[in-house]
Amino acid sequence: MGYKSCTIRLNIPVFPKKKSGYKTNKSIKELSRRFRWFNIVSTILVFIAAVLIGLGTSFIFQKISLLKMEQYHTAILVITPSYWGWLIGGVVLGFGLAGALAMRFTKKHLGEEYGDYMAYQTMIQGFDSERLARFLTPTLIAGSFIIVLLLSGSYTVVYKDKIIVNYYLSFKEKEYSYKDITKVQEFTDKKGKYYFHITFNDGKIWNSRQNGSDDYYTDSQILDIIDEVRADVVWE
Repeated sequence: MGYKSCTIRLNIPVFPKKKSGYKTNKSIKELSRRFRWFNIVSTILVFIAAVLIGLGTSFIFQKISLLKMEQYHTAILVITPSYWGWLIGGVVLGFGLAGALAMRFTKKHLGEEYGDYMAYQTMIQGFDSERLARFLTPTLIAGSFIIVLLLSGSYTVVYKDKIIVNYYLSFKEKEYSYKDITKVQEFTDKKGKYYFHITFNDGKIWNSRQNGSDDYYTDSQILDIIDEVRADVVWE
């Protein structure tokens, strides 16, 4: 009596079916029991680390900028961007660095389970988070330095006989005498906050909301100086 050989093919599903660098044959329920709390805790820690890094680096960035401004110590008034701008740059850098550190820690901590974890991430998020992190990390870090570069290149220095302005994206100082001022305009926004424009004879407009320190009392000191030096300037 002869025997026929047969092949039994086990149809074991492999997840996730969407494009991902990692696959697993474990169910999402099984993976959720294993990684749910790790995911929650790691996300919270990344957020906390990003904020702390952001606060620290924004403080450092602003201090470096203020050290640069010491060369204008003889000026009557020096106006630099508000701390909020530096904070944005610091937080963007913080998320970039925190994300990179989190990926490295996760890979080392989970070891052989890292593949299952990344497949689980793809299941619940619908995309490959590792690929996204590889793109976002350098993008955020580069973005933060662009923000810092723009902020460090924006300032106004007021002397008794001239005003030096370095506008955003100009990277070059522009010097004006008080005779170059054609008019001063004061406005009130919808929230009742005051701001003003100073128009120079080259058509450039110094906007206290864009070029100022975001503090009306500090910025408006330049108006007092203009009023003292140029009594004939047009006010609107």
